[in-house]
This record gives sequence, structure tokens and C-alpha cells, in this order.
Amino acid sequence: TGPCPPPGGGGRVGPVLLCYNHQELTSDAVEQATRENSVKVTAERVPESKVLLRIEVPPEQVEQAIEKTFRDLSRRGKIPGFRPGKAPRSLIEKYLGGMESVQREGVDRAIDDSFREALRETDTRPIGDPDISERPEFHPGEPLVYEATVPVGPRVELADYASVRLQRP
Repeated sequence: TGPCPPPGGGGRVGPVLLCYNHQELTSDAVEQATRENSVKVTAERVPESKVLLRIEVPPEQVEQAIEKTFRDLSRRGKIPGFRPGKAPRSLIEKYLGGMESVQREGVDRAIDDSFREALRETDTRPIGDPDISERPEFHPGEPLVYEATVPVGPRVELADYASVRLQRP
């Protein structure tokens, strides 16, 4: 049940994935599942040519970013007696300064990725660096919510220039 079509794909053509119960997922179902796990963004134009973005990152995405950060750090870190990326997780965390430091870097990665995605979704074209209000706290199982103020180009509205008449000398 759920977004899975009947076995055999229901006669649809296109990209297909298998879901947990081994039925085919069509591209429509994949797109719907992706939207459900995507970043939620609201954009509000504020004075002085700025846009305030309120961004909410699903907990699954933050946890994936933390895990990816851990894998990257474990491959780069050199721990005596182990090949890169092959040491036990607890030992790697100890060498890296604890789980908190890995989590902090993972959250920073999630913020960077979600910020870029939010700019694409809202079609915002920044002309400077964003001002992220404060570093958000991450609690496992809860979404990561933060605000970013982005400077953008000013809006230029042309007056009724077609009605302007000039006389030739």
C-alpha cells in the first residue's frame, strides 16, 4: 500500500525504483516522496533590498548530513593502527573531539546544502553573503529551523515611459 503501484508498474514507462516491499515506484511516486523529505522554505521581502528566508530542514536530511560528514572525516583522519576510514566509530569520534564536534560539522553541512536549495526553490539571486541569525540547535528527531537574511538587487519599477513625449529641436 502507500505510494507503491501494483506489481509490474501498472504499465507505466519511465524511471522506476523498488520500494521496501519490492514493488515498483514510478517517477511520480519518487517525486512525491522526495517533496515530502525536502526543505520547507518561506521567503519574505524586507526593507533595504533584502529577503528573509525561513528554512526548515527535515531531521532525516540533517542526520544524513551528519553521517556523510562522519564518513568524510573518518576517511581523512589518520588513526594509528587503522587504514583510513576503517577504524571503529567510537575511536574516530574520540580522535575528532567527540560526537558533538562531528554533529556540529554535519549541521553546518546541512545548513549549507539547505540554504542553496532554498535559494533555488524561491528563485532568489543574492548579491552578497547571507546573514544567518544564529546557529540553530539540532535535536535528533526534530527538524532544523533557521532564518537567513540575504541581500538582493533592488526592485526597479519603471513609470509609464510610453507617455513621455519629447520635441525635436
